[in-house]
Amino acid sequence: MKALMIFLILPMMICWIMMSVTIQTTKAKVDPSETPWFRLHGKTILWVFAFVVNMIFLYMFMFICALYYTEQNVQPSNRSGVDTIATEMRMEDECLKKVNNFGQFVTHVTLTTYNPVEAQCDSDPLVTADGTKIDLNKLKKGEIKYCAISRNLLPFIPLGSVIEIEGYGLYEVRDTMNKRFNHCIDILQHVDEKNFKKTKVKIVKIK
Repeated sequence: MKALMIFLILPMMICWIMMSVTIQTTKAKVDPSETPWFRLHGKTILWVFAFVVNMIFLYMFMFICALYYTEQNVQPSNRSGVDTIATEMRMEDECLKKVNNFGQFVTHVTLTTYNPVEAQCDSDPLVTADGTKIDLNKLKKGEIKYCAISRNLLPFIPLGSVIEIEGYGLYEVRDTMNKRFNHCIDILQHVDEKNFKKTKVKIVKIK
């Protein structure tokens, strides 16, 4: 409705007012050379012609203003979006390289959990990426603590590493996640446990 007012009704109203004022100022003037037909119809034709011309000029003016507004506002916004993405990529890169005072790799990840079943793993869910066999009894008792890691973290936390997950303790990195995941840690749980997801969880590579 607002766009209709701006681009259709408002220009027509402006032209109508302009032409009405023009007609009022020239209405009293009578040219003796005018024919009766022109006096009856000619001014109406000229009014319509002038109305159309004014409308065209108004729309041209509005089009030029719209182009100027787009150039001044949309393009900087796009550049801002590109800058934001670049900043986020730099922050992630810096986060990957961060170490603590002990020289240990530290970062924050999205923490998820999974169960050793075919639907969440592959055709052999009880064997991890590094060949470790999962003992379901020990897993249920909490005697083994394994996790999978997203592949972008492997250069910093290779398979076989031990990491400390804040709030959850020490875990051995024994598996890798699907390549569609990025900057994630996936904790292995027994099939009876319910999965969950948390963001911005701190992890430290212990060894």
